[in-house]
Amino acid sequence: LELPKKEFSMFPQEEFANPGELYTKKLDKLEKELLPEGHGENAGLKEDAYWGDYKTTSETVTIMVRDHSAIDGDLIRILVNDDIIQSNIYLTQNYKGLKLDLVEGINKIEFFAVNTGASGPNTAEYKIVDENIKLISRKVWALAKGVKVTFIVIKE
Repeated sequence: LELPKKEFSMFPQEEFANPGELYTKKLDKLEKELLPEGHGENAGLKEDAYWGDYKTTSETVTIMVRDHSAIDGDLIRILVNDDIIQSNIYLTQNYKGLKLDLVEGINKIEFFAVNTGASGPNTAEYKIVDENIKLISRKVWALAKGVKVTFIVIKE
């Protein structure tokens, strides 16, 4: 029997897979969850949006917001159960937070784009964590002036 002859080499001829491929699907999914519909440099949601219900047993949540793009004077308003909790929050690159005591049952939280800043649209990121620092929700947005996004935190 004659076997095919392999060329002698001082270097191994193994081929390795790209380790980045292991994480591509996970990162694509994460990006899709974080970025709203119509995101992009000059895009922005042009109508109000509902971003879902989230459940917690926590007594309080902390809402943190920041500008995730250029610091250009974006202002937002936060409403809870139709009451203005914070108006004209100036967004910077650092998170600004507020602690919210939850009522039993439904807590409707809304972010309202007061303006679009100097370069538009209103770009921000929010995170909501419970009293144990467990992430409840996190997203980024690009909103036109006057648009609000709503989500519900249900205290069980």
